[in-house]
Amino acid sequence: MASDDSENGYHGYRYLTDATDSRQYAVRFDNGRPTKPFQVFALDPRESRFKPNETVFALDDDTEIKSVGGKTRISTTAYQVSINAAADPTGMKFVGVEYDVSFDFQPGDFRVKYTLTKESQAALADIGMDAGFPKTFSDKLSPTSRGLQKDAAGNILIDPSVLRNLSFPPHHDGGAIIARQNLEMTSTEPTVQPRVEDQSKPTEKPTVTTNPTTDKPTTVTKPFNTATTNIPKPPERPKISDASIEGVIRQYCDDLTEKAINGKLDPVVGRDQEVVDSIKILSRRKQASVCYTGDAGVGKTAMFSGVAQYIADDKDVPDSLRGARVLSLDLQAMNAGAKFRGQFEEKLKPLIDGLKEREGYLKGRKIILAIDEIHSQLTSGKAEGGTDAGNMMKPFLTSKGISVMGTTTSEEYRKHIEKDNAMASRFEQKVLAQPDADSTRVILNKLWPLIKEHHGIAEDLAQEDLEYVITMTNRYAPNESQPRKGEKALDMAAASAKFRHSNVIEREDIITAVAQMSRLKSDFLNQSDHDRFLKMETELPQQVLGQPGVQRVVDGLIGSRSGLNDPNQPWAAFVFQGPTGTGKTELCKALSRYLFGTEEALIQLNMGEYSEKHTVSRLIGAPPGYVGFDTAEPALTEKIRQRPYSILLLDEIEKAHPDVFNVLLPVLNDGKMTDNQGKTVLFNNVIVVMTTNLGAKEAMAALKGGANGSFDQGAAEMPPEQQEAILAKKYETARGQFFRPEMVNRIEELGGFVTFIPLAPSVIKNLVNREVDKINKRIADPTGANIKGITLEIGQEAHDQLAREGYKPEMGARPLRKVVREKVSNPLGKWVIANKAEIVEFVAKNGGAKIVIDTVGGAFAPRMEKAGAVVAAEAAATATNDNKAVKDDAGKPKVKKLKP
Repeated sequence: MASDDSENGYHGYRYLTDATDSRQYAVRFDNGRPTKPFQVFALDPRESRFKPNETVFALDDDTEIKSVGGKTRISTTAYQVSINAAADPTGMKFVGVEYDVSFDFQPGDFRVKYTLTKESQAALADIGMDAGFPKTFSDKLSPTSRGLQKDAAGNILIDPSVLRNLSFPPHHDGGAIIARQNLEMTSTEPTVQPRVEDQSKPTEKPTVTTNPTTDKPTTVTKPFNTATTNIPKPPERPKISDASIEGVIRQYCDDLTEKAINGKLDPVVGRDQEVVDSIKILSRRKQASVCYTGDAGVGKTAMFSGVAQYIADDKDVPDSLRGARVLSLDLQAMNAGAKFRGQFEEKLKPLIDGLKEREGYLKGRKIILAIDEIHSQLTSGKAEGGTDAGNMMKPFLTSKGISVMGTTTSEEYRKHIEKDNAMASRFEQKVLAQPDADSTRVILNKLWPLIKEHHGIAEDLAQEDLEYVITMTNRYAPNESQPRKGEKALDMAAASAKFRHSNVIEREDIITAVAQMSRLKSDFLNQSDHDRFLKMETELPQQVLGQPGVQRVVDGLIGSRSGLNDPNQPWAAFVFQGPTGTGKTELCKALSRYLFGTEEALIQLNMGEYSEKHTVSRLIGAPPGYVGFDTAEPALTEKIRQRPYSILLLDEIEKAHPDVFNVLLPVLNDGKMTDNQGKTVLFNNVIVVMTTNLGAKEAMAALKGGANGSFDQGAAEMPPEQQEAILAKKYETARGQFFRPEMVNRIEELGGFVTFIPLAPSVIKNLVNREVDKINKRIADPTGANIKGITLEIGQEAHDQLAREGYKPEMGARPLRKVVREKVSNPLGKWVIANKAEIVEFVAKNGGAKIVIDTVGGAFAPRMEKAGAVVAAEAAATATNDNKAVKDDAGKPKVKKLKP
């Protein structure tokens, strides 16, 4: 629109850009005269209205680039809108204006300047628009912008087409795109469509050149060399206007190239070769699309930034990709709100159809679409009766000049893309492997300044601390991938430091971060293997009493952690064989506490639940075609993935179906397992323990020497080592009929078979004390009796009686628990309920109480005394007061007798 005369008879909308701020406007014209509605659009909703009594200066977004007298000019229309006190437009003036274009090149600062011509200033003055209307604009250029080139003499050649890639006025990105897009999408009344923009290529004009030594623009006769750029000529009358495509891009895309030019992208380190390979793929004529696959966290999405930065830096970029725009497309956001058939397609088609007819270019720049998690994004838009993005993009991906980058995991690629041959043929698969330790160190060194700045950390991280992060995350988060887990640990450690109100990261902050990632306790991670194993070797035999095989387990674990064994196999594998109730499961719990800091690290599976053939699939998930393939969580692999440091207890393995061993063999051999979804889980930090009662009856009979399996006093007095040797032979015969030879070999290689012997009477007496300690804890537990200040004491007679009645060698410690529950726990609970008020009163008056049970069985008659500490304090006090103790006739402390 060169002048106001061109508006005569025009019917439709004009889209304007504010000359001073970011607002945009849509003005309706009828027969060349502006009429309502006059609509205002802005990124900030608070600016989407006029201000009272303001004067608005705007420029038409339809501009023309031409050459006049050897100078480049932009021709457009200037508007002035008057606003009344009610914030309504009351009048409009408009006139055609022109701006001269010049270029200023200073070291590190390339700029284009727009200056209003003298003729245009006079035209503005004639109608009273010269006051306040901007006379000049300036826009910064990137040295890598398409259209800039140096000749042999060092002069900078500028093709006028570079201006078509810039916004005018400069502070408006892409002209009045928001106004046009919002109006077209929200208008409810029939309107005349705006005229299609003329996208024809202008005739060749003399090129402006600037000599860096004089900074004076001159005209050269040498035309800009476009022979090597091979940019397709835009269609004369495109079906989809540039503004419509830019509207979709602005609303649903993130321009990564723009961020790369402005230095807003995180650095991508260690992927130079992958980036170069991607550039080669994207520069193809057809099927120029790449899909990055790999484990989560290896840096697939970061490849988008790497390609965008490579193009922005112009590092040996092919001519077809120079100045290309990498746009991250969010199909899920585009699908939001599309409830009915056609709504999603209406949003997506302007982009894909517009790029197809332009052969992948927009305003002379190649467009590369980047789609994260492409396996889920391509199924967007699937509404009733509609289509999805995948089917819409299949013909788009094979079109000339179209380039798309996508990311997905290897499993999702096989599941969603590879099985669709039509879709798989559109992409070149690029597998990204996890970087090694050296590459991870380089990557984290590059990322650390960003983390430091974000959290406001004062000091740099020492290299030994960075090595510690890599070592700890590799060891305790094996199911995650570098470099993401290393970056995550650094980020969490910095957050932990700031939570302590400190600007320095300490070693404890790193340990806290790794503990959260591995679901282990910080105290456990802070302890060295030497201290941990030393503590376990001295205390574990005190936890599991009377079992000589415990030392063999400890020795096996220490040996496997010395670094001399295969690191890809499980930490250890044992079969605990012996009578029931002898401490097999208790040993697993104790190992979990000492090795991993918590009993929650014990993963226990009752193999009686896997006795049928069809139940074996529950360990790794149902196969394809069966119910639960996509929804049911595998019982084994998912738990190990969540707790890579754990003890896997397969209880009563003899009850499992033989096919279970087919699942366990690769675990014991290679230390990994693949579930039904194709996910590989590592077992190299897992201790596999199987328990069995195979041959227990025959072994007990051999120990006694008879056939009835009884266990007399002579056998009980036999040394533990002798008992273990006798039982081990019988168990070996029994397991040979159940375990296959290949399973036996792997178990003996990783740990072996550990024999548990019957508990001796002395062990049972010690276990009585443990059971009493458990009752003591429950008395004060808020979830139990919840009575503070009370302790339970068992007299010697009651203690001996409980040990006698609870001693059954064939049954282990379980009969003792039954006897304690029937003789002590149940009667004591009934007694506490009946006397709770008196107990509380006695505790409050005396500062504590001790419940003494002298005998069990028969009439339950406990007595309550003052706590031992209280009695000792009173004795000390009375000793200083003429040695007058408060005692009864028998000289014993006073006892409170309550009803039974």
